[in-house]
Amino acid sequence: MIEITEQFIKELNKYDMNIDEVEQQLVYFQKGTQKLDIQRPAVIADGILMIGDESANYYKSLYEEALETLKVGKFVPASGAASRMFKLLFNYLENEEVTPEIEKFAENFEKFAFSKPVEDYLQLHGIELKGSDRENLKTIVEVLLDNQGIGYGATPKALIDFHLYADEIRKAVDEQLAEAASYAVNDDGSCHIHFTISEAHETRFRTYLNAVIDKYEKRYGVRYRISWSFQHRNTDTIAVDKEFRPVKTNRGKLLFRPGGHGALLPNLQDLNDDIIFIKNIDNVQVESIQKRASEHKKILGGKLMELRKASHAYLRSLDEGVDVNLKSEIIDFAREQLNLDVSDNIDENELHKLLNRPLRVCGMVKNEGEPGGGPFWVKQNGKVSLQIVEKAQIDFTDPDQEKAVDQSTHFNPVDIVCSLKNYKGESFDLNDFIERDWSFVSEKSYNGQSILALEHPGLWNGSMAYWNTVFVQVPLETFSPVKTVLDLIKPAHQA
Repeated sequence: MIEITEQFIKELNKYDMNIDEVEQQLVYFQKGTQKLDIQRPAVIADGILMIGDESANYYKSLYEEALETLKVGKFVPASGAASRMFKLLFNYLENEEVTPEIEKFAENFEKFAFSKPVEDYLQLHGIELKGSDRENLKTIVEVLLDNQGIGYGATPKALIDFHLYADEIRKAVDEQLAEAASYAVNDDGSCHIHFTISEAHETRFRTYLNAVIDKYEKRYGVRYRISWSFQHRNTDTIAVDKEFRPVKTNRGKLLFRPGGHGALLPNLQDLNDDIIFIKNIDNVQVESIQKRASEHKKILGGKLMELRKASHAYLRSLDEGVDVNLKSEIIDFAREQLNLDVSDNIDENELHKLLNRPLRVCGMVKNEGEPGGGPFWVKQNGKVSLQIVEKAQIDFTDPDQEKAVDQSTHFNPVDIVCSLKNYKGESFDLNDFIERDWSFVSEKSYNGQSILALEHPGLWNGSMAYWNTVFVQVPLETFSPVKTVLDLIKPAHQA
């Protein structure tokens, strides 16, 4: 039980929360991360579509035609700092151990886009590199990470120099602007990109965008409409100890933590575009490689348009009443195109409800050892549906579940295009389509104390559990995330 005091109520009010919400969080803590009932992996011809060249051209044209009347936007989660990306460098500064990864970093230093700013800083401050290579390396890493130098250790990943071109350096956010101009431009020439950022980084983010927008607008002939938002405070979650008692800070206040990427669902809800692409800030390529990724964005968009048009037409027919033959046709569409578990004797109201949902088409990449969740058929409440599943949601002690994972062929690169409006043009309330039991509970450390942290159902996991979902295979080249600094010397990041 929570001790309800005046101070407790004040703290909840600051976060726009109420006691019921906190008590519900305690329920999720006690349940822990729920293990899902995986039936089988989604594979080609059983949950994942493979689109050939001829069909690809058809879908691209469908998408381009849709842009004549519909509004498109891009949603980019970009609130993370780059500290995790530089973890191996922080470890090096702490223990000065030259691991193979550190050697690789040193040997390839000039290939990193940030090598030029580091060199400029050294020259400006009269810092000479002399002595042993090891001493020089330590100086370079300190300048790169420390706030007294370049300060990348506390810089948002969006503002890290990613790519070194012959005549310019581009940050992750630059490449998001460039890429969007190749597939997400509206009929009026506008290009809407919405970033979710940390409030602490807003000034730096705004200042940088103001400095580069004109350059890219002239280069690509578009008019950018950039917006951003912060994670809503009421999506933070309390932390608890092993006895499920709320943890307090040194000042005696409740300890709140960010609620994970599922906390971004309200930010997505606030967008008014008809077609929304979702892509993480660090999944970009140099421009010479971007073209193929952009082409596949159009293909995914075209598939979404095909399904959206058919769903809306069938929903209007159901409003007017359907005969046996048309009802059978709609059931076939729901099963074969939307992957829904539908019985032959479903009534028309229930069929209408199943079709009248947010719709997403998700790119899936062949699994070649990359991290990330995967596509599976999951049984929930007696029905089987396609879901993006994280490893934490899998019971590896169950041989059948482990076998399903071993047989999986694809993983989730977070390459999503979605439609958030119904057939009447009204925005769905995305809260109606969450599987709230799919929260994540993990063990963390706070002030030397072991605590439990709670994350909301993942944005593309439980937060979209009851969306109509289609998976499409996309090439591995479209997935080039930067999870560690060494990823930046891979071909996708070398101009």
